[in-house]
Amino acid sequence: MNNLPLQPLVWKDYGNGTASETRSALHEYDAWQTDNDTGWYVGYFDRRNPTGIKEATGFATIDEAKAWAWNHYNEKMRPHVKPMPTWIDASERLPEEDGLYLAYYPDQTHKQQIVFFSSNINRFNYFHDLVTHWQLLPNPPEGE
Repeated sequence: MNNLPLQPLVWKDYGNGTASETRSALHEYDAWQTDNDTGWYVGYFDRRNPTGIKEATGFATIDEAKAWAWNHYNEKMRPHVKPMPTWIDASERLPEEDGLYLAYYPDQTHKQQIVFFSSNINRFNYFHDLVTHWQLLPNPPEGE
């Protein structure tokens, strides 16, 4: 499991202090106080299947209900969070393996190009001396 940060859940309160809602890319959460004011519920569902509404119960405060939703969100979203590619300074290090990389040339018309790096000669094949940064290419989509 990676440790990348998730976008925070932003709650919208209904104004009467008895209900609140939030949405993420894949989930929707509603927190509300029970009719007899004995506790809080969280209703939630996967937005890809909105008919499968589930409930979590037994929260003493709205903050407990929201904390439960945050933990659920973290658990369910974590597999979908991927790291952003990172530019690597070419003056600090070059790739270790032969292959295609995205190279950055600040002084060229086309500032970014996919180029081949050869570990035998420790150089990019195109304007090697002008490359200031490089990064790995992303994996192709699944099934490709």
